[in-house]
Amino acid sequence: MFVHTVSHRSLACIQELEEKRKEKAKVSYDRRKQLAKLRVKAEKAAEEKLGTQLEILAPIKY
Repeated sequence: MFVHTVSHRSLACIQELEEKRKEKAKVSYDRRKQLAKLRVKAEKAAEEKLGTQLEILAPIKY
């Protein structure tokens, strides 16, 4: 980790920045996970709604 290569005076600042980075990364990850769930749910709903029409659309990769 980069923190070990800097002086002890900068250690607190770098740790604070690292915590902020981790918080932002967690928010981003949670959002991507939520969007993936919604996408699966929407695809399932569309599949139920369209039914046989999907067989027609499948060969053209729609």
